Amino acid sequence: MRTGKLVPIHRIYNRAIADELIARNIRLPFDMTRPWNVEWAGNPNWYFLISKYSIPWLSRKAGPDSVVPPAVFLDEFLEGDGRARLRSAGVEFAEAAGPETAYSNLLLKPLFSFAGKGIQFDPTQAELEQIPKERRRDYLLQQRMSFVPNIDTPCGMTQTEIRILYLWPDDGILTPVLPLVRLGRGKMMGVDHNRNQEWVGASAAFIEP
Repeated sequence: MRTGKLVPIHRIYNRAIADELIARNIRLPFDMTRPWNVEWAGNPNWYFLISKYSIPWLSRKAGPDSVVPPAVFLDEFLEGDGRARLRSAGVEFAEAAGPETAYSNLLLKPLFSFAGKGIQFDPTQAELEQIPKERRRDYLLQQRMSFVPNIDTPCGMTQTEIRILYLWPDDGILTPVLPLVRLGRGKMMGVDHNRNQEWVGASAAFIEP
């Protein structure tokens, strides 16, 4: 617009995280929720639908060799068949004997958060019940997965998480294009959980074709 000429935008690569915008009080110069006449490379709504929200639905259909961790919505765990479904998936946890009962094999996760914010380890029955009934559908209880340290670094054995970016063009096939390796020694991966440590963070990976 500096030259006085309007330039049309046909496609937007979206990497915005809604709760980060809210936490930092960032006001965008346009409303992301409006139906703009653009093609999104990552629609803003996909983050909410394909992130943690999908895990309980995917784990319902999971077989014995599934890589999807068993998970249920919090309201299902407290008021429905969530406990039975987790047990049938092989997840071991304590019976609810009282408010102090802790679930060491489960993680309490808010659905719409980013970078591990709000995740609670070893939640107790009292902490679960403190969440208002109308908000329990916004949380899930997921089997806690244990990272195994498998890379020897100058700072000690380090655990690894591998992520792969896929491209899936219209009428095309799902194709892996970019691997990302994250290293850490904290309870979780990510910068916030591995502060003041060396030989952690993002790294590269090479995969034979």
